[in-house]
Amino acid sequence: KGVKGGVRINKSLDEVSLRDLVGAIDNIEEIDRCVLGFSRCNSNDPCILHSYWLDPKTMINSMLSGKNLEELAKKTNISNL
Repeated sequence: KGVKGGVRINKSLDEVSLRDLVGAIDNIEEIDRCVLGFSRCNSNDPCILHSYWLDPKTMINSMLSGKNLEELAKKTNISNL
């Protein structure tokens, strides 16, 4: 951790997914939990919103896992990540 709160990444940017980054600063597992907070919500015992949350959850997980920091840096024209 840097003096001003920054961090240094010890991997190549193409090895760090956005899911890795989000997981380092937030609880990424929250995405996979019941949107209403029920502990027993699953495909066998779904809450009322379970089927509505499946597609967005899948899209979020796919997007975060499918992109890496190198792609993000190129897209935003940041050369010194």
